[in-house]
Formats: sequence, structure tokens, C-alpha cells
Amino acid sequence: MLTKKEILSKLKKLDLDVTQYVIISGASLVLHNLKESTHDIDLVVTKQYYETLKKQYHIQEYKNGCCKLEEDVEFFREHWPKEIDWICEYPTASVTDIIALKKQLHRSKDLEDLLNLKEIGE
Repeated sequence: MLTKKEILSKLKKLDLDVTQYVIISGASLVLHNLKESTHDIDLVVTKQYYETLKKQYHIQEYKNGCCKLEEDVEFFREHWPKEIDWICEYPTASVTDIIALKKQLHRSKDLEDLLNLKEIGE
């Protein structure tokens, strides 16, 4: 599980172009201090950056529209948020956008996050 400190450390190490991606899903909730930790870091990237990263790191899609940059870092070309919050100098999806995404995906882990957000009043 990745804590906020570990997420920030990993992002710094990756040194990706912050103008070309946004942190989404669980990692976004951790950066917003609404969750203690997450299993991985999900990034949505611009279509051009998606192709650049695939070539630069010699990556193949393992799911439709999804690639693994590292074991615990994935990037997508869909789910670009409407609002971006900058947290510790990193572009992060707004809580409103994360809630909408998790409702759309409707996976069990997303439903758990939604329930926890409801309990804390988000």
C-alpha cells in the first residue's frame, strides 16, 4: 500500500511532465488526505503523452487503453477530470471528479471508497 509520502516520492522519481497527466482514483484520494493509502497510482495522460510513454518505456497495453509504467503505476488515456487540484505541485483530480469516476466504474473497491467518503461528509 502506498501512503501520501510514498506516492509523492514515486512521482518525483518518475519525473513525468506534469502538464501531460493528472493523478486519479485512489492516489488522488490519498493526496487529498481522504484515504490513508492505496494499492497503486493511476494517471490519466493526454493522448499524445500516452503514445510517447508507450514508446519511451517500450510498453504494451495490457487492457484496452491502460498500460503499466511500473508495477504500481498505471496510465490511461481516458477519464480526464473536469477540475484539477494542484497538491504538492502535482495535478490531481478533484474530489468531485473522483466521486463521479468511482460511481461510473462501480467496482467493489470503488463502492468501498464511496461509502467511506459519504461517512466523512464528502
